[in-house]
Amino acid sequence: MRGRAEWGVKALWRAPRPAAATAAAVPSGAAYLQGKLAARDAGEERRDSAEHSAAAIHAELARLADDAVLLRPQDPRLSGLEGEMLLNAAYLVAAPERFGDAVAACQERPRSEGLHLRLTGPWPAYHFVAEPPS
Repeated sequence: MRGRAEWGVKALWRAPRPAAATAAAVPSGAAYLQGKLAARDAGEERRDSAEHSAAAIHAELARLADDAVLLRPQDPRLSGLEGEMLLNAAYLVAAPERFGDAVAACQERPRSEGLHLRLTGPWPAYHFVAEPPS
């Protein structure tokens, strides 16, 4: 543990708000329902893509750390953060500047579109210390 600290990364995703259709833009009830279904399907695809991006970001950051642990996503009512938490992870890091640069680079990539990364730390390495045997 010497020379290392725990850093946290959270990936938050906010679904884009669909554009409201005006009565003049929708020719019939069936067209309206088809539009609603298409919007729902597109939203699910965007969320799936965001989940895959969050997993890829975690894998990349874990390679830069001495150890990594996935944590349960926090409820926004408890975290105070906006958006759905798709990644909540802790990393044991010896080179914080390099790790911070990697987090910033992940945020800038097109694959992270819709994701906001939040880096916190340094923290004591609580997630990486084993409990003493009883």
